[in-house]
Amino acid sequence: MKVNDIYACIEAERARRGYTIEEFALGIGVYEKTYRNWKKDNKPITSDVLVRIAKFFDCSADYLLGLTDKIKK
Repeated sequence: MKVNDIYACIEAERARRGYTIEEFALGIGVYEKTYRNWKKDNKPITSDVLVRIAKFFDCSADYLLGLTDKIKK
């Protein structure tokens, strides 16, 4: 999976749930600018941030990584 594919999944989930980028970034404990820079530069998301994102969306990391269509295991 390409890094930008992960961001596409995250952005789709964020939009589906109606969160602004600012709300999402604050929810996972980073600044909005930090998240935008990660996304813009296609930087890999560290495992600890991926876990925080999965908890924020109440879904599995596998779902965010595109490894499954099931939101939860």
